[in-house]
Amino acid sequence: MNIVTRVVVCLALACAAILAGSPRTAQAQGTCAIYKTYVAGDTFAASDINSIQTILAGTNAITTCVDDDSVDAATMQSTTDPYPADTVSLSTTLQGELRRLRYVVKKLTGWTQWYAHSEAFIFPNAFRFSSVGPHAIGGATATNVQLGVLGTFTNAGAHNRAVDITTSVTGATGGWEIYGLRVAPTLIEAASDIHANIIGLLVAPVITAGAGTTTVASAVKIAALAAATGTTTAVGLLVSAPTGATNLATIWADSGNVRFDGSIGMGVHSAGSAGSIQWNATTDTGPSILGTAATLRFKGGTTDTEWYNQANATELMRLTDVGNLKIGGSAARATTEGTNKLELFDGTAPVGTLAAGISLYSTSGELRVMDSAGNPTLLSPHDRVTNEWIFLSKNARTGLWLRVDLERFFRWAQARFGLEVGAFVHEWAGDEHSGWPAVNEGAF
Repeated sequence: MNIVTRVVVCLALACAAILAGSPRTAQAQGTCAIYKTYVAGDTFAASDINSIQTILAGTNAITTCVDDDSVDAATMQSTTDPYPADTVSLSTTLQGELRRLRYVVKKLTGWTQWYAHSEAFIFPNAFRFSSVGPHAIGGATATNVQLGVLGTFTNAGAHNRAVDITTSVTGATGGWEIYGLRVAPTLIEAASDIHANIIGLLVAPVITAGAGTTTVASAVKIAALAAATGTTTAVGLLVSAPTGATNLATIWADSGNVRFDGSIGMGVHSAGSAGSIQWNATTDTGPSILGTAATLRFKGGTTDTEWYNQANATELMRLTDVGNLKIGGSAARATTEGTNKLELFDGTAPVGTLAAGISLYSTSGELRVMDSAGNPTLLSPHDRVTNEWIFLSKNARTGLWLRVDLERFFRWAQARFGLEVGAFVHEWAGDEHSGWPAVNEGAF
């Protein structure tokens, strides 16, 4: 029933009452106007009809003249769902409109009653900001920020947090991953110019000094992870390798110091002591580098302490657990390996001068030395065929080699001058001391 129809009905009823001669007193709510109270014998002129229409359709057609829908608390709390089961429920009265609006306010806010504005907002359904922005919580928006959290917050007696995510997420069957917080924006380069940085996640807190002091200040802290029983591997921070750029680095500390209070595993899950480094092993048993007091130890397994230096799978140098330093190879002596010794394997002989230095090297299994001028000299002099003792050296200036058959010379001299056996040349079996002439004991 529209307003015109209602006015006509009201006028008809009023006229009928006057013509019947029965007095009626007009009723109104709030500040609504009453044109006139009629009594028996009053006349009813055309001007009265016009005035009544003006009051009904104008003066009294304001919200303060309309009766309320809150006669008591229960009535005030009455609501009607305007969209039950996703179907529109049309209202036919002003009361119906109000109760539908109440329902929507209560539903959107999550309040116990639609008017309980002192309660916190509890969104019962999915809630989202528009995709355009900018938006802000706690302060003014910024044109270059899609969603900002601003303002100030303080609280006594607790660990204060600007944003706290403590939701509980249950994983789905089928091997799906679970994320507590996912940050995956699409960052699009500008049409021109150069970006100094494109950053997926920037953490840049500003700490203002106060009356108190701080023991440790951290831009990011990852607390200890308590993995579920049966977990194969648990890590505090897992970083995947980047792709696409010319220079790639999974982790880059562009300045300052990097501190590790625990052990470091490279390619393995290190189980070493604090401060140790362990890498390139199929299990957690080695190899590793350990610091013990002021000593740097190289460990090749659970018990051996060895160090290997390789290039392209070719061993360059080895420091064994018995104190042997092997350069250029790893072969052991056939009978007794021995301990605490230096072993040089055949390589490419040096050529040329060396400022203020010498070179020790092996050629054909013989020890040689080259002085700073480039003169090579055989230090373990044995002929390759007879194995006799010789002297062999090359003059770097003349380019000529010099060979002296020392063993043959002393044998000849001993025989030529009729000297007793052992005067120059004495041979025996056994160790190096057992056959030494008694007259020369102590000279060796």
